[in-house]
Amino acid sequence: MFAVLSIPDFELQSALRAEGVERGRAAALAVEVSRKSVVGQMTPAAAAAGVHTGMPIPRAMAREPGLTVLTPSRQREQRATRALFGFAYCLTPKVEQTAPGVCTADLSGSDPGRLEERCRGALAQLREVGLEACIGVAGTPPLARLAAKMAAPYRLVEDVEDFLAELPVDLADPSPEMLAIILQWGIHTLGAFAALPRDSVGRRLGPEGLALWDQLSAPEDGGGRKRARDLLSISPLPEKFEDRLDLDYGLETLEPLLFLLRGFLDRLCERLADAHQSAQALLLELFLENGQPYRRRFKAPEPTARAEILFRMLDAHLGNLTTPSPITGMALRILPCGPRERQLSLFDTEVKNPHQLSQTLSRLAGIAGPDRVGRPVVENSHRPDAFRLTSLPEILPALAADADAPPLFGLPLRRLRPPLPARVLCTENRPTSLSSRQVSGIIHARRGPWAHSGEWWEGKGWRRLEWDVELEAGGLYRLVREEGQWFVEGSYD
Repeated sequence: MFAVLSIPDFELQSALRAEGVERGRAAALAVEVSRKSVVGQMTPAAAAAGVHTGMPIPRAMAREPGLTVLTPSRQREQRATRALFGFAYCLTPKVEQTAPGVCTADLSGSDPGRLEERCRGALAQLREVGLEACIGVAGTPPLARLAAKMAAPYRLVEDVEDFLAELPVDLADPSPEMLAIILQWGIHTLGAFAALPRDSVGRRLGPEGLALWDQLSAPEDGGGRKRARDLLSISPLPEKFEDRLDLDYGLETLEPLLFLLRGFLDRLCERLADAHQSAQALLLELFLENGQPYRRRFKAPEPTARAEILFRMLDAHLGNLTTPSPITGMALRILPCGPRERQLSLFDTEVKNPHQLSQTLSRLAGIAGPDRVGRPVVENSHRPDAFRLTSLPEILPALAADADAPPLFGLPLRRLRPPLPARVLCTENRPTSLSSRQVSGIIHARRGPWAHSGEWWEGKGWRRLEWDVELEAGGLYRLVREEGQWFVEGSYD
């Protein structure tokens, strides 16, 4: 059995991965055709907006103003191919880098009962690093390549005849001349072509037709031996940048741990420099005396091969770490990558020192908690003031002009964060007096209530009643009743 791992729209996916563009956004890959930049590949969001292959880039940007235009890069594609090869190697040590974005693995000797589980596990790991791949499994590499084209995202070919009967002839990429001849014969599927006698195909279509027929034939050759076309050119194994140390005694203080880790980094960074690679992430594992290992992944703000910069990331985190038992061993692994290529637009700016910013954020996360540090982003919810924290961007977009700001209606509300707890007396379900730590008085006029609710379908529903009130002594305020408690949410100017 053979497995083919293939990345659809490989050039586009490698560019999206390198630039950190979300898959849900409208993006297109620009290629040069007759000294004109046209769309080569596009995301589904761009296709839904009317962008198609061959469309000039200016017209595509006019069709979709939010279109992100990317350019192909051989170095990006090489990095994506190395990542694909690394995960294919998890299935078997016999892996061939067949083409950019395509790897073929010989699964001889693998457990067939766990084959699908392992393949889907490799697809999930590729998805985590930003690559959407497909896997086809069949008795020969050509059939596995066809299965990968039809996979969603996994396809196992058990019956070759039934599998080929559903495939169009052009899926095997014959030459235009041979495809025209085959279609003139009235043959529209690969199964019908494979049913033709081999000798007749050779007399009428020559070596090219025989090669196509052989690709579609079953794997058995009658003697139990692999045919020459089924033999793979095994690619060399990727170099691993990792080090491990088991201690005879447990470490209970920070200084000796940092001393050993700095030695790890010095040696690994020397190997990185020799291989002309940079570190994009660190994987740290500490082995504890109680048998429970501590694992942590550190993502570098920018790829680097400087040991002192990587060491600061470890120092900032370990300085706030407390383990339940002494440390009896450690392992450190560097995930390599090539130098990053990035071109800013005219008005974009970049963080001046991303490593220093990352170190500061790590120290803040150690003090306040990792879920309390980041950039607030408004959530897609009708709940007022709902937000979440996300990681800071590496590229800061240009500030929007004031003319692009939405128009303001009504009086500005100065929110109190957090809202101010209050006691409110009501008469006939209408607030009549207010008492709180900062604001108190008789309510002279009121408007409301306005009821809001949502997210009950997700099991975390919320409900609130809002009142706008005016006190006799002066002042306009917003009162909110939520979960049986009253709050002063803000004041109007």
